[in-house]
Amino acid sequence: MLKNKSKLIVFLLIFLILANVKYAQAFGNWYVFGDSLSDNGNIPKLTGYPLPPLPYVGNRFSNGPVWAEDFPIVSNFSFIPSNDFSVGGAFTGPLSAEGLNGQPGTFNNLENTAWSSFAPLFTTPQLPSFLTEIQQFAASGGRFKSSDLAGVWIGANNFFVTANQAATLQQYIAGQSTLSDVINSGISPTMLSQINSVYTQTGDVSKAMSILIGNAVQTAVPQVAQGITEMSMLGAKQVVVLTLPPIQDTPSAIQGGAQAQALAAGYTQLYNTYLQQALSSVHNQTGLNIITLNGEVLFKELVSNPGAYGIVNINEEGMQAYLNGDPNYSYYLFWDGVHPTAYTHSIIAQYVSSAVKNFYSLTVPARLIEANADAFSSLINNRIETFIGDNSSNQAITNLNDQNGGPNFYITGNYNSGWRDDSDSTIGFNYNISTFALGADYWINPNLLIGASIGYGNNYASLNDSAGTLEANVYQLALYSLYKLNNFFLNAQLDYGLADFTKISHPGVISSISNSSVKGNYLNLSANGGYIFKLNNFSFIPSIGISATNTSIHSYDLTGDPALNMSVDRQNLSLLLGTVGLKVNYEASLGAMTIIPSVSVEMKSKLNGAGGEFDSYFQDEPSIALTSKYPDYSRNWGVVKVGVDALISNKLSANINYSSTFDKKNSTDHSIWAQVGYKF
Repeated sequence: MLKNKSKLIVFLLIFLILANVKYAQAFGNWYVFGDSLSDNGNIPKLTGYPLPPLPYVGNRFSNGPVWAEDFPIVSNFSFIPSNDFSVGGAFTGPLSAEGLNGQPGTFNNLENTAWSSFAPLFTTPQLPSFLTEIQQFAASGGRFKSSDLAGVWIGANNFFVTANQAATLQQYIAGQSTLSDVINSGISPTMLSQINSVYTQTGDVSKAMSILIGNAVQTAVPQVAQGITEMSMLGAKQVVVLTLPPIQDTPSAIQGGAQAQALAAGYTQLYNTYLQQALSSVHNQTGLNIITLNGEVLFKELVSNPGAYGIVNINEEGMQAYLNGDPNYSYYLFWDGVHPTAYTHSIIAQYVSSAVKNFYSLTVPARLIEANADAFSSLINNRIETFIGDNSSNQAITNLNDQNGGPNFYITGNYNSGWRDDSDSTIGFNYNISTFALGADYWINPNLLIGASIGYGNNYASLNDSAGTLEANVYQLALYSLYKLNNFFLNAQLDYGLADFTKISHPGVISSISNSSVKGNYLNLSANGGYIFKLNNFSFIPSIGISATNTSIHSYDLTGDPALNMSVDRQNLSLLLGTVGLKVNYEASLGAMTIIPSVSVEMKSKLNGAGGEFDSYFQDEPSIALTSKYPDYSRNWGVVKVGVDALISNKLSANINYSSTFDKKNSTDHSIWAQVGYKF
């Protein structure tokens, strides 16, 4: 009989291991809205003209794929080319500019104006602006799922209109153009009056131009905010926004001279400042998470340290180098006067990928320590269970303790492993947790046991999608009691742990961002009760319980890459669980030993909400908060456990079991537990 039971336990162990196989899961879909910096070749689809022409590649404004195409490859998002709605020349929204007929008009796209790169081809059709792209997406029935991510890079073409208007205005001031030319460029009479007033009072052209820049920015930024708000209304939960790079450092601006660079710098800085404020407001009003990559910081990193990125030239056009036969043209920063090379686009994609993954990873520390809390709680609960439901042998130990007052000492440990899958906006992870404890318990009387234990946990997590690793030491204490009256029992347990993260590391591009001194703690309270039904050598033990766990991670910074550094607020993850279970023991004698194999099934139900949320921000965009929410993987799941207790003598016992979750959505947990106890 015992031999057959052992075979059954081995079979169950093998089945449980093989039944918990992890299947990879991608994030949602990737969508892109913007201008030529993100356009994957859309102009021919809209106009019938194969533009831009060779040596531009695939009608992109570069010599190969743009960042928007590279990003989903390195970030585990699904993408089809038609999800890129970006169109070269797109303004943020309707804008006053000079038309091909020389008259002022309202346009959505630079390529429909007098300053088009391809004039006079685009009298019709009207190409879209950023706002039009989103409206066309909505009109086609487009909606975002909660797991989708959308990218936005827009605003540069508004500057090119401003630059042309500024050039016309300066020619007018110098007597080289007429008032009609200024009006036809799209400068309204009202704004012209303001500019004239400033110039008359100061005689400073740059101050007069600041009126033009301010007007351009105050037109552009609200349109961007409107578009992103509309994306939220269409279901978007997270959006990536790239701010403008330093336009003054492009080959075109450099060739234009100091005045052109000053104008570009003024526009870029003011646009990005206003955009940060607007994005912060959108987040506060809608709850939309806007992952903002600072284009100025990123490109200044590339310009100041090109060798680290493999870039060979930062201020000349790669296209011209290609035409001149330079074999290194691919590794130039710029392909033409304003657009990056495909190689630079690949670097941008890596930065965006790192920013997204790092934000998506911020819930992992608390979730790892919560798993540790569960592992330690199970460790102690397994100890308590050795006193529940055992028959004569365990009662003999109980009686002997009561007679001589001797405590039980034990050493116990478990090894835990499992995984959490990626969800809407959170990275999953694989974990390994090893815990052990030294403890003692004592029967105050034949009905009441009290005990205490100190323990240590070693935690390691490898994040999905190559998003980093975490390591933590946890120092733990448990206090517990068990009350038995006839066949009824009730046990209570308190666990507390101090967590010390020795490593939180996420990938950057040339360096990781990390922290090796993050602190945290957890508190767990649980109670469990039941009744023991005995039938010959069998014990049937139904039970019901409740547990509450609160995990706290102190605020911390992640540093190492200037374009990716983050600050993370204090976070609290709460979990309230209800449990019902049934355990079956069988007692058999093996010589002088008593062997008690067992099998149990528990059903767990989450009684509280998703657990909490907390804020973070990129340090170069401190006003734009990001809100992380813990994933609500499973509301109900089960745990099956098989094990053997060996009562070797009245003084010595040994125990081992294996447990595994089942029907736990997007996650699973395994544990192997062992214990040796001795009574003095």
